[in-house]
Amino acid sequence: MLKLSKFHHNHHPSGVKMLAKFIRRGIRGIFIYQQIILQLIYLRREKMFRHNLLYLVFNISIGMILLTACGATTPVSTRTPEIVFSTPTRIQPSPTNIPPTATVIAPTKAPIPATVAPTPQGLTVLTELTGSVGPIYSLAWTPDGLMIATAGYKKVNLWNGETYTLISTLTGHTNYVWSVARAPDGAQLVSGSHDRTVRFWDPISGTQSNQINTNYIYSIAWSPDGRQVASGSSDGIVTVWDADSGNKLRELNNRTISEIISLGWSPDGSTLAAGYLNGDIVLWSASSGSRLLTINNYTSRRCDTNGLAWSPDGSRLATAHQDGVIRLWEPIEGTMFMELGRHSGWARGIAWSPDAHWLATTGEDARVQIWDTKTSTRLAVQRTGNLPLWSVAWSSDGTRIAVGSGNYNNSTTPGILVILAVPPF
Repeated sequence: MLKLSKFHHNHHPSGVKMLAKFIRRGIRGIFIYQQIILQLIYLRREKMFRHNLLYLVFNISIGMILLTACGATTPVSTRTPEIVFSTPTRIQPSPTNIPPTATVIAPTKAPIPATVAPTPQGLTVLTELTGSVGPIYSLAWTPDGLMIATAGYKKVNLWNGETYTLISTLTGHTNYVWSVARAPDGAQLVSGSHDRTVRFWDPISGTQSNQINTNYIYSIAWSPDGRQVASGSSDGIVTVWDADSGNKLRELNNRTISEIISLGWSPDGSTLAAGYLNGDIVLWSASSGSRLLTINNYTSRRCDTNGLAWSPDGSRLATAHQDGVIRLWEPIEGTMFMELGRHSGWARGIAWSPDAHWLATTGEDARVQIWDTKTSTRLAVQRTGNLPLWSVAWSSDGTRIAVGSGNYNNSTTPGILVILAVPPF
């Protein structure tokens, strides 16, 4: 026994000590494992538990126990680790010189102001003339600004463009006069009526110089050189007449039943634009009579082309429609490049200013409006009573506009000619 005991003391630790050391290390590992589990439970209770963290800590703890159980030679502190239970705090990111690109907006050099449309100005009414009978469907200002011709029921009235007094009344028509146009030199006047005639007048003497019997006429346009007159009728045909003899030169037939209710000759005389009751806009070669372009299907609403006007340089065609919208077109390809806005109710009268900067329009809402065609801004608006406004024309110097009103197909109430001053914009 002594030899055996000596043998164990001299060469190996006793079995009891080894077992005690093994147990002590195991208990120490289990205690650490329990404390870690308790901390994780606390973290879970505080809603900061993450599966990946638990998985990592669990594996580390098991490793520590296994190392301890196997008698690893790595020293293990006998001090019980201090576990502090405290309310967890958010971990703040360390400062960095690189800002998070997803949330950083580069500052501008100066604030960008909001675009606000200017408030439209009013127009000054210079005079209101009530000498017409029936609605003034059309009017024309002579190039020298000295005379204004207005359409009426069976009559055409001539007004002094400076004193606004009635000069004379041209009689002969037997129904509503739908369109009047003056020659480029102002020496002649032409009118088209629902009495199926086109009549030529000498505005100075007030006498009729020629008459053409044709169809119901709703629109008239004089060629820029003054040698031809085009008429648009209820049968959908544009007819070109010799202004001196009254002979028919050609017919432009769209093969439709829709009436032609507006007509305009391009400034260079090469093209005739016709507006139809069904909303179509057709461009014709004035010399050959061939159809160049048809514009249609641009809206699903009823869209009679009530009025049209070429810009003075011929680069744009403006149209007024039954849906109240004013549209601008590029006349070569027929693309619409702008809608200026609308009237409440149909739009009818339309005319460019002499310098081509502004466009005046009138409509059923009894308002005349002036538009900037470059910015589509409404510069001015003026209500003139309660009657629909059918027609508009500019004075040659661009300082005044004339508008004509009246009740549709009502010959018992007078049409009113209103002259307004246009302010400098």
